[in-house]
Amino acid sequence: MALTTLIENPGEIVTREDLSLLVRGRAPNHNSTSRDRSADNLLSRIRAKLKRLGVYRNDIKCFNGIGYAFIGDRDELVNALDARFAESNPRTPGNNAART
Repeated sequence: MALTTLIENPGEIVTREDLSLLVRGRAPNHNSTSRDRSADNLLSRIRAKLKRLGVYRNDIKCFNGIGYAFIGDRDELVNALDARFAESNPRTPGNNAART
């Protein structure tokens, strides 16, 4: 959901609080002495996964203390992800056949 939110709002900063809501279902507790890193950790894992897939080109920019923005080409990223998914799940005869 976090990646979808970012790519559906290209160029707009999605705050860490909004991402935390997506990740944890609640906003970070500002009374806490420790900084909530759930959004940062999530984006780190997303970036790592996209790099492993070979489709990451520094499309997600961090705005320290504020949030993240997707600055890449949405269609290019979606097409690259679709292609990688298709490569990893080749269709074989009978793969979609109804079972009786």
